[in-house]
Amino acid sequence: MRSEPGAALLAQAPFLVLLAVLPFPHTVALRLACLALAFAVAVLAWRRSGVPPLPCRVPIALWALLCVSSLVWAIDRRYTLSELWNEVGYTMMAFIAFFAFARGIGVLRAQMVALALGAAALCAWAVARYALTGGWDDAAGHGGVGNFAAYAVTVAPGLIVLAAGTRAMRLAAGGAFALVALASVLSAQRILWPVLAAQMVAALWLAHRQGLVRAPARTVALAAVAIAVFAGSLVLVAQSERYAENRGAPAKMVDADTRWRQWPKVVDRILEHPWHGVGFGRQVMTKAYPDLIPPDNGMFWHAHNTVLNYGLSMGLPGIAALLLLFGCLAREYWRFVRDGDRAAKAIGIAGFTLVLGVFLRNQVNDFLVRDMAILFWAMNGAFLGLGRRLAAARGAA
Repeated sequence: MRSEPGAALLAQAPFLVLLAVLPFPHTVALRLACLALAFAVAVLAWRRSGVPPLPCRVPIALWALLCVSSLVWAIDRRYTLSELWNEVGYTMMAFIAFFAFARGIGVLRAQMVALALGAAALCAWAVARYALTGGWDDAAGHGGVGNFAAYAVTVAPGLIVLAAGTRAMRLAAGGAFALVALASVLSAQRILWPVLAAQMVAALWLAHRQGLVRAPARTVALAAVAIAVFAGSLVLVAQSERYAENRGAPAKMVDADTRWRQWPKVVDRILEHPWHGVGFGRQVMTKAYPDLIPPDNGMFWHAHNTVLNYGLSMGLPGIAALLLLFGCLAREYWRFVRDGDRAAKAIGIAGFTLVLGVFLRNQVNDFLVRDMAILFWAMNGAFLGLGRRLAAARGAA
């Protein structure tokens, strides 16, 4: 019996290490090894741990089927096949592994501690480098600002789960969030602040509606307004920093944003063959429509919008499948918020803000790939796995 805690910790290890190292560049071999081990642990323990049925099976199957079927029209089948393995194969391994291993609230909190430690280390590194060099070095080991913005909005819901635990966990969550917020200011990513504000307001509203935050409605409304105003001021700070670097007037900078000029052209290409695309993968615009890359901005080599990228890859059916998938995930979490016990409600709030934040962030760029896609699906697996178990236990009681 004494060996059981050690065995449980050993089984949990690949899950914890994976969550901690995912955001760091040049850890591909380690993260894939952890993913393979986590998947093997989940498969071996599947029958013994009483895994509930997977949620959103039809939308997930439809999404995966459309991604795979894009091979038929793919302009570069070898590239599309490799992207399918990375963005569908690995992500579903993460989802299934974390879903199957979500045995209890202690397991989930341990995973969120690992996530918070990884976030704290990455943000501390970024802040220290910024202090030394006076800027954010995208080539450094903490990664670039675009990926960091995706990471920040994905991590934030995990800190909500951690904050719902013990006093020590609340302090850890608060410290990690402070580091994430500081690094976010230094990243000068404008999209971060409206998305984080939307997540915080949604979490506050849901918590108040379900009685988890006991405060007058007026106080909650004032807090929401304060969050929005504060986020707006930070957007202006980020804008000012960018304008100073580019020596341009704010209005001119907004008008000159490549996305506003190119998105209508991307939509036109999607509508040229609306029922299929040119193959799954973020680089398909470069391969099929190089003329859409403007001469004055080589960074616009993909649509900078996940929905539009899916349209280029799989046409309107791909867009519909993506929206259905996110809608199904949001509905699952809404059920936890509405019908669950206190723990399930907290998980539902965290999951709902996860889906909301990742979707909104990727409307102005496309970082739902590689490490961020694995992290997104791993967290969904953990949240949904425990939420389903809590719902089943409540129904049996």
